[in-house]
Amino acid sequence: MTTRCFIGTVLLLAAAAMPAASAAPATYRLATGPEGLRLAAVTPDGDRPLLNGLSFEAAWADGSPAFATKGVGPTNEEGARSVTLEGPAAADAAVTLRIEERPRHLLLTWRITYRGPKREFHGWTTGFRCHFAAPPTSASTDTPILWRRPTGAYEWEVVGDTPYPDFEWQFRRVRWGSGAPELVVATDWYDADWIHGGNVERASYHRAGLPAESPAEVVRRMAIFVLPEAGEPGEALAAEASGRPAALVVETPHGFLFEPGTPVTFALRARSLEGSAPCRLVWEVWDYYGERVASGEEPLREPQWRTVPVRVSYPKRGMLFLDARLLPAAGEVPGATLAPLHTRRATFAVLPRRPASPPRLESPFGLAALIANPELYPDQPRLEEVLSLVQRIGVRWLRTGFALKAELTSEEQQAIRRRFSLLKEHGIALHAQLGTGLPKPEEVEGMKTALRATLGVLRGLSNHLELGNELNASVSAKDYVERLLRPSTEVIRKELPEARVFTMGLGGVQLDWLRELEACGGLELVDVLSIHPGSFPKAPEMFNGWRGWFFPPQVVDALAAARRHGKRDVWITEAYSPTGPARLGLDVRTSADYLVRTYVISLALGVKVIEWYQFQDGTWYAQCPKPTDIEHSFGIVHTDLSPKPAYVAFGVMTEKLEGFRALGRLDLGASDLYGVRFARGDRVVDVLWSYREKHEVDLSGWPPERYAHRSRLPLEPWQQRWVEAVRVKLPAAGAVQVTDLMGNTTTVKPEGRAVRLELSGSPLFVEGLGKLRLQKAFWNPELFAE
Repeated sequence: MTTRCFIGTVLLLAAAAMPAASAAPATYRLATGPEGLRLAAVTPDGDRPLLNGLSFEAAWADGSPAFATKGVGPTNEEGARSVTLEGPAAADAAVTLRIEERPRHLLLTWRITYRGPKREFHGWTTGFRCHFAAPPTSASTDTPILWRRPTGAYEWEVVGDTPYPDFEWQFRRVRWGSGAPELVVATDWYDADWIHGGNVERASYHRAGLPAESPAEVVRRMAIFVLPEAGEPGEALAAEASGRPAALVVETPHGFLFEPGTPVTFALRARSLEGSAPCRLVWEVWDYYGERVASGEEPLREPQWRTVPVRVSYPKRGMLFLDARLLPAAGEVPGATLAPLHTRRATFAVLPRRPASPPRLESPFGLAALIANPELYPDQPRLEEVLSLVQRIGVRWLRTGFALKAELTSEEQQAIRRRFSLLKEHGIALHAQLGTGLPKPEEVEGMKTALRATLGVLRGLSNHLELGNELNASVSAKDYVERLLRPSTEVIRKELPEARVFTMGLGGVQLDWLRELEACGGLELVDVLSIHPGSFPKAPEMFNGWRGWFFPPQVVDALAAARRHGKRDVWITEAYSPTGPARLGLDVRTSADYLVRTYVISLALGVKVIEWYQFQDGTWYAQCPKPTDIEHSFGIVHTDLSPKPAYVAFGVMTEKLEGFRALGRLDLGASDLYGVRFARGDRVVDVLWSYREKHEVDLSGWPPERYAHRSRLPLEPWQQRWVEAVRVKLPAAGAVQVTDLMGNTTTVKPEGRAVRLELSGSPLFVEGLGKLRLQKAFWNPELFAE
């Protein structure tokens, strides 16, 4: 084992040997035949039946049965088994099953074909059913991240780019009490609703729909493990299920966040799998500035777990990136660059804790959503766990959706009050977003009844009420006002007169729709105009004259409309810079820069509150990576709650600007150089950056072929994004304190009552500058003239 240390110190304890994985005998016994597939656990006391059958059942959209599997035939020359079918559509369907028996698991590959008349299958009652020998007593699910290296397998990938988080297997664990074997069904598809609500009775069913077309064919893979003991990490099982030669697990018993001055600690566990060639574990830790602060190497010659505890003393604040790789043993491919057998990434943040304090309603720093509902989706984290991470970066608002219900059960009311109590405990105010759809004319009275009931529960919990969400894409402003906004505000003003009423968050600010909203009297009904000024993947400064998918005109138009109607505030209740791996996406460094730039620009323009969408990757029902769907990449932390740079940047921003008021934009001598001055009493903080160097997706003529493999620069998150800094000379009577996005501060001494700074696309928080002229307007108003 070799270890190298570059910055700080790293202590690598002696690698500890773990018990060897059992080679053979198998942990299960399989039987197939006319009655299907049966499985038993091999135990010291004899075989213990687990499955009396495993079938695929298809149903039509009306709920009637279509076909189902029954018996499993012998293996044919191609290595697959035919499966007998029964049911009305059995003659139009075919199912084959390939079974690979491995020491601890079965790998099942199902090929399901339908060639009958085109008809829609039921999405909820088509899938696999486990016929358990006995009812399970508990169940759980987990979905570890696979860090996939882009190879060009997908047209949207950038070959050679940094690995990105992806889904590989969902592990569905079933148990029968203490001392009993654990049955793990790993599926290569994800179902957020498996054991929905913690209902163990649902554990037998694995939803797996069929397309509504003919002919239709799907291939589904399942790996079924029989484990003597529960709790083996999903990452270890994933290696076996995928046939990798070795397993690699990163253990983080102390989490992903550490305080300044506290060593960053974690452990690497790795082993070669039975029958695989020797390999080696190579790992490095990099900081945000591109310095390798620790590294090591460990041979893996036998199928034994090797544990490598790592302790890195890092003297700064910010991000650390772990890059761990399993490589073939040295010398096996002389003169060749060895491709990793497996890659595992992890991120850590070094930033201070924040003491709990009461909510601050005057704060502009909020979140539009977070994922924490294990009561319904058991693989999601607890709300307390997520809120502790949110509190640490200074979040003061949380936008939370509430369905309108005419009657709420006592359990539902208790859940709402518990949620509010936890928010208050962490210093966060609740912004309630009520309903999402537009009622039909005949449904308006029922909606008002449901609203009264919901307000009865929210009374005393939240006075900030938003009505609807992004309906402007599909309904007219007149219908929105007459069928939702006006009747709702009538109820709210009577039932909760102290409330502040918001329009729905406009999904993109369309000027014609906004004018219609004004003409219908919509802004006279509310206190706050809520907007979602979408512009991804463009920078918040980007504008080419089109009043469409750009941030500046949407915010300027919304503020102008609000001011025409008295003291109406504008809240941005969704702003974002997602980090999907596609060529048209943003890297994690640029995303962090855009977060701070978006907040600072918005506050300088006069926006009251900005709520970032969202805290975690994933969606409200599925905290799971999905690189083909940008909706799963909006978080400032990954699905496992490990931080992205935007998480640290958010914390530094609130640390520097909480309680400050934006005075305006500084004149730095060029329209592409930005500076905003903030003040609190006698203290002044300036936020400075350059928009001269642009991300490739902001360049004119995008996407030209010459940018095909540049749009994901930098290739690694520890490499600098911006390389064309602009030097500026600014007035200063004394030393100037410059804090970067990671929270590290340097002192710059003046030269003749001026300091020289280098500005890039990454904002700097600067204290100590002298008098600078404030511009009359943030942007030249002529830019937005119609």
